[in-house]
Amino acid sequence: INGQWSGYGTSCTVTTASLATAVNLSLKLGSCGNITVDPANYTLYYTRRADATDYRVRVNGPGVSNVVHVSGNDNRFNINQIAGVQFSQTYTVEVAAFIGGVWSNYGTVCNVTTVAFTPASPLARMKSPEIESSELFSDMSVYPNPSAQDVVHIKYNRNSDESTERIELEVFDISGKKIIKRSLSLTDGELVYDINTTRSMSAGIYIVRLVDGKMTKTEKLIIR
Repeated sequence: INGQWSGYGTSCTVTTASLATAVNLSLKLGSCGNITVDPANYTLYYTRRADATDYRVRVNGPGVSNVVHVSGNDNRFNINQIAGVQFSQTYTVEVAAFIGGVWSNYGTVCNVTTVAFTPASPLARMKSPEIESSELFSDMSVYPNPSAQDVVHIKYNRNSDESTERIELEVFDISGKKIIKRSLSLTDGELVYDINTTRSMSAGIYIVRLVDGKMTKTEKLIIR
């Protein structure tokens, strides 16, 4: 005033919300609210913030307690990114954002239920259209399963009069892509084979299939 600065007036206190309370992300409508999804292949979408550089999605439920990191350039993740997700189960899904070097709290909890295993599911479509015999492979085992180790063992004894000398071993990822194919020999009706998971198998769900003539058997394998 008149060329001079006055003194400061009455001070006021302004409190900004913490990042944890200011950010409340959740799955978008259609991806949240007791929806039913196929665990083999279903994309869930969440609200994206312009100031977030990364997101993390937390999934909890039967066989699963996992966090998936997603780039800030995206606002979606596929349920098959979660190792251990099972059919006919309900999971909680929460989203947090990385803003200004700090992770926010997780937002609204959404329930996601996976469908029952049916012939229409991608995993079921991997089964051979030929005869599937539980008797032929009654002594088959895939272990450890779930596995966090570098090697998974496959062992079985043939319990039939099948005369073929070799069987086919195939491994598929959850999208149905064949990642391993081996033609293996039996020794006195028995086979033991080790799969090195570090070469071609990251964390996720896989299908192991044995084919012996018209007889087939599939087993789900979980890599953690």
